[in-house]
This record gives sequence, C-alpha cells and structure tokens, in this order.
Amino acid sequence: MASTRELILYNRYGCHLCEDMMLLLSDYASELQFVVRTIDIDDHPRLQQQYNDAVPVLWFGDREVCRHFLDLNALREALNAGAGVHHHQAI
Repeated sequence: MASTRELILYNRYGCHLCEDMMLLLSDYASELQFVVRTIDIDDHPRLQQQYNDAVPVLWFGDREVCRHFLDLNALREALNAGAGVHHHQAI
C-alpha cells in the first residue's frame, strides 16, 4: 500500500470554492492515500498577493494540481507521477 502523501491547499476563510474543494478532497483522501494541509493565504502577505483571485489552489510536491475546482484526473496523475519528490515551498 502506498504511503500517505501531503497535499497543500491554499485557501481563505469564507471562500465557498475552498470549502467545496476541501469537502471533495476529504471524499478521496482514504482511497488515494493523501492528507491535506490547508494554508490560509490571508495569513501570509506573499501568498495573498500570489493567489488572491486564484484560491483554492491545490499543490502536490512541486506541482500545482488545480485551482478553483478539483480536477480529479489531474490529482490522480500528480499522485501517480510521484510529483511529491521535490517539496513545494509553502511559505
């Protein structure tokens, strides 16, 4: 069985798209063997500037998987490709 991998979800408080993506991710976490670490961009000025109109943005390793809506095919592809070998600098 594959080890659990960490996804990073850049989001913000009160964002309905962010909440929707997190709910969908929770549906697939066990099956696809990942955990999600959320980072509120409003707590980090650089991230707020970078992702202000883009959230939610999902990363795995050094690869942006999708933004605004969950792209399950892109997530599966990223996990299967092992994109997590190099870790994305979250903050």
